[in-house]
Amino acid sequence: MQIYHHNELSGQVWQEAKRYMEAMPIPYRRLLEGANIYLGMNPRPHIRPTYRGYYAPARKDIVVTARGFYDNAKHLEHITDAWRADRALKTLLHEIGHLIHFDFLPHHSAAKVEPGLWQPWSEATGYELEFDRGGRHDSVKSYEDFANDFRDWLMGIVGGAERKKFYYSLWGQEYIMKIELEIGSKIIKVDGEPLKMDVAPFIKDGRTFVPLRFVSEALGAEVDWEPKTGKVEKVYVY
Repeated sequence: MQIYHHNELSGQVWQEAKRYMEAMPIPYRRLLEGANIYLGMNPRPHIRPTYRGYYAPARKDIVVTARGFYDNAKHLEHITDAWRADRALKTLLHEIGHLIHFDFLPHHSAAKVEPGLWQPWSEATGYELEFDRGGRHDSVKSYEDFANDFRDWLMGIVGGAERKKFYYSLWGQEYIMKIELEIGSKIIKVDGEPLKMDVAPFIKDGRTFVPLRFVSEALGAEVDWEPKTGKVEKVYVY
């Protein structure tokens, strides 16, 4: 992997990007093996002079151009380096999303005929599949949706168990949900996200009791309970 950047700000963007990539299911060095990452520069300006960023699969070039840092900045007042860095970081992670779908999912006409992993991704995220280029020679809506969703998932902007299961499965890894409970607390954490329960776990006669409904639903089960008695009648796991 080769990194090319032209100033201190683009170097800071790369350091922040590494933090997100290191949190991925596999080491980022393996994912980006053989890739060339350009930050704040464009190796082919004569071909894509107006792009903020792009991915060129033939050479594994991941590019965030100068426009990825500064595009439209002249229309805004008091633009900070933090704003520019955040903009460039999101563009970089978006383009890494393109690298992933080119490596793992069928593309172009093959995606229409045999969608493969595109269908499970659609079901996990709620995006409708659309592979019509819409008149543009280099634009496929599902490609852009995937890149945006992967970026947002990596940054923690979007979540959900189904989405995590899908992205982990790309590397042949099984996603294991993490549920945290604390005795006396009505807060249950599901993959770090806090949710409030009606009652707190407690210890009685040396045994730990937890709210069945909340824990079961956190695991994706459907709980059927009797309102008159307040007792759980059945738990359905799908």
